[in-house]
Amino acid sequence: MSNMIPQTRELNRGPFKMLEDYCRKLASTKVQNLLIYSGGIGAKYRLASGVIVPVYCWKVVYTPDKIWCILFPNVGELNKNWQTYSVPLVTLEKMTGFKFPRKLL
Repeated sequence: MSNMIPQTRELNRGPFKMLEDYCRKLASTKVQNLLIYSGGIGAKYRLASGVIVPVYCWKVVYTPDKIWCILFPNVGELNKNWQTYSVPLVTLEKMTGFKFPRKLL
């Protein structure tokens, strides 16, 4: 459970799921190697267990041809098209404090 993060139902069943489905399709049908980073930013509140619910959930997906940088607001009303949440890599670096690779290794 180390790769789990609290998300709204709408995010988890909507654009986040659609992005994960897209990645699975690339990996299985096109037999592409993918490198994926994922995480959360900020703290909306804490669950009773003490787990922080993030303000944003993000992914950086490296394919041989492209880098997708996606920043999802962890809210109830979302566009199901995950590509509408695409942001520049530098934006995620500033928000997360991480320095991401510039290409798939």
